Amino acid sequence: TSASDVSTLAANPIASLGGIYQDARELPAIVNVIDVFPRALANLPPTLATSLATSSRIKVRTVARPRPDSRRRVGLSFTAVGFEQLSVLGQKL
Repeated sequence: TSASDVSTLAANPIASLGGIYQDARELPAIVNVIDVFPRALANLPPTLATSLATSSRIKVRTVARPRPDSRRRVGLSFTAVGFEQLSVLGQKL
């Protein structure tokens, strides 16, 4: 994604971005899903990195509504933020 609110997360010196997804199964609500992992893991050999794998997931819920002043644009309201630990030191949770 090129959205500035998500892409600026890549500037974090501690965490790296993994997958970035959108869940739009319950419109008009959309859940942005961002997976993150410790930046140091990217510098390790793959076999070691797998055994130390630690990852988290951020979920941001947004609701879109038509803008009264435009037929082509929508207004976004951020309604919830959640954080979930997916794995710690190679153990899925």
